[in-house]
Amino acid sequence: ILPNLCYIGGGGEIAYWLELKAAFEAMNVPFPILLVRNSALIITEKQADKLERMNISKSDIFLKQNSLINKKIREISNIDIDFSPQKKLLEEQFKDLYALTEKTDKSFLGAVKAQEVKQKKGLDALEKRLLQAQKRKLRDQVVRMTELQNEIFPNQSLQERQLNFSEFYLEYGEDLVPMLFEALQPLDLTFTVITQK
Repeated sequence: ILPNLCYIGGGGEIAYWLELKAAFEAMNVPFPILLVRNSALIITEKQADKLERMNISKSDIFLKQNSLINKKIREISNIDIDFSPQKKLLEEQFKDLYALTEKTDKSFLGAVKAQEVKQKKGLDALEKRLLQAQKRKLRDQVVRMTELQNEIFPNQSLQERQLNFSEFYLEYGEDLVPMLFEALQPLDLTFTVITQK
């Protein structure tokens, strides 16, 4: 029995349905409207407290792990890891060299451009090395952030893809279903973060 109006499902299920569109057309069967269901992430009170203490926002936890770590290290580091001022100064210095190229042979212009590219790449490499050095220095924070994100996203994937409903039911008991009913709005196409207090 096929849905004749709308199919509501998760992202993976919607992808399967999209693969069938040509089959529906070939059979001259109306293709249903596809609607991505509301998804949720349950964060325990303990996890919420850790996030708050580490100054990690709910949107931050959805970042890829390396991006999260880089962002937070830049925030908590006592060293400015942004080399933008140095890059700007370098560009100013090369403006003078470009002015000099106007007064001499055109072959000098290529040498100046090549040197500018080399210098900028050098600054980029130094910025990355400084970030890595700060990650090593702030290793404890990196480990805590990584462990917390891995708790919230098992195997760096959505809870719904890794954990069974029964695991949450064992933890929250009969309060789980009313909590989900209250938090989820099926036609609200947002990702819901539920913090259990």
